[in-house]
Amino acid sequence: MSWSALVVANASDADAGFVGERLEQRGYTLRTVLREDGPPRLAEAGPVKLLLLLGSEWSVHAPVDPPALAAEVALVRDAV
Repeated sequence: MSWSALVVANASDADAGFVGERLEQRGYTLRTVLREDGPPRLAEAGPVKLLLLLGSEWSVHAPVDPPALAAEVALVRDAV
């Protein structure tokens, strides 16, 4: 069985690293979206079993791209 994991990353570092490797070993297909593009709403992302937010050099207190941050927050709220 293959499940889909939606990975939210920055364009400068979109590698899911060891976490991504382990998820793939467990049958997940990783689909990466970039913060800079404004992540989609969950309903628009298609069937997703897991949401993985990679670390970022962006600060919530002084966001580099406020609309992208708002889109990521909305994605997490949809997932919850």
